Amino acid sequence: MTIELTLKEINEQSTEAAEEQLQWDPADELDTTCRFNARLSQGWRRKIWLREGIFIFHDQHTLSDKWSVSYPDEEIHSLWLGFLLSGQEENVSTTRSSEAEGSSKGRKYSIVTNGLNDKGKKIYSDTEQYNIFNIAIRPHILRSFTSTLDGELPRDLQHLIKSPSEALYERD
Repeated sequence: MTIELTLKEINEQSTEAAEEQLQWDPADELDTTCRFNARLSQGWRRKIWLREGIFIFHDQHTLSDKWSVSYPDEEIHSLWLGFLLSGQEENVSTTRSSEAEGSSKGRKYSIVTNGLNDKGKKIYSDTEQYNIFNIAIRPHILRSFTSTLDGELPRDLQHLIKSPSEALYERD
């Protein structure tokens, strides 16, 4: 059986579970961990806010069944560096002129810029433990770290910052 979910439902599930939060460091309110809903998965999601505009997600869980997670057309507001350390996901885009599929398996990485994301879905079907690590950086923070003296990003990084109407850049 496949559990059909939306990205919104996954985020809501995380929020609902936040009431049962575990704390790695009870003194640090910017470092929270919550359990996944047991109907969906056994495990947890840790969120760490390093500073305004930079945060880390670390998911470690085992699915109770296959997941199909739908993503809407939406603006992505951060640059994402993703690391799939274990588990398997398949990406399916549904809004391009021809349907494009791609798979990424354990020990894969991805870079996704801010910009306009195509509608699509991710299929998670592995029964081994998922270990996923994501770092999100807001564009203005990236600029503050890397801008030249005249305020411009170095040429090699300019393709990473998009306007909300531009298609985002993805690289596996």
